[in-house]
Amino acid sequence: MDITDFSRSTQNKNTENLTEKNIKAYFEQISKSDVDAFLIKNDFDEIRRRASDKFREKLISLIKDCRALDIAPDKKFPMEHDNKSCFYIEFLRVFECSRGNELFLLLCSFIKGALADNDYDRIVGILCNDDDNRNIVSRERYHLAPVIASHLNKRSLELLFIEESQSNKEIPSFSLDGVLGAKNNHKTERLIIVDEMISTGKNIIKAIEYLRNCSESPDVKDVFVLLNRSSTSNFLEVHRKIFNDYRVNVYCVLMLEDLLNSLFENKLIDQSDYDMVMKEIGA
Repeated sequence: MDITDFSRSTQNKNTENLTEKNIKAYFEQISKSDVDAFLIKNDFDEIRRRASDKFREKLISLIKDCRALDIAPDKKFPMEHDNKSCFYIEFLRVFECSRGNELFLLLCSFIKGALADNDYDRIVGILCNDDDNRNIVSRERYHLAPVIASHLNKRSLELLFIEESQSNKEIPSFSLDGVLGAKNNHKTERLIIVDEMISTGKNIIKAIEYLRNCSESPDVKDVFVLLNRSSTSNFLEVHRKIFNDYRVNVYCVLMLEDLLNSLFENKLIDQSDYDMVMKEIGA
């Protein structure tokens, strides 16, 4: 199975946008066989799909080393929309292991490889409030967007997601922490969204719609996530819907199936846990 990390829709794409800088950024990350495939097929999207194994392997290593995956047969882990899951991925543990900067640098390199033209103004992060602890700002307890933005010499902005149980018709789904504006003579700011995970894509879609309905009418260009926590086939459907409906590309470093396969091969999870999670995600 070809895993679609660095995934980007092939619709309305051709090689006219290729520049020497684009090619160099991708060729530094991929194998000679992928370069040959590009030269034969003249297919830049094929390069994107096969590029940057090192990013996927690095993220798997961080999750392994920091024990960031929990599996429980009783489906005790609460998820969005009042759902429960038999597994939970906690990126906070990467920071508790003092390796958070590796996660930041990984995502920075991933973004630079995908957007070699640097054609965006601001990085937007999505945070979730914590119903169980009112003394902390967000459930994540770390903020990707401002740190990544500083590494990439961009501005940042945070969206605080309001859970459905707390929201009503009087307030929006997000609270905006920051001010949008124009830059470099562009009529609107060009934004990319960063988030830890994607599953159904509902929160990403809500964020895109919220931003585009702001009075400044920013242009949401791309979405970058560390992990797809659903099946690869589901990710392709979510990606297709977001691109078709909003003309926004979704890039993902790691598919959950790749993570599970690696953990199982290295005997870090047993057959029953592997089967249980694969069954839940419909893989």
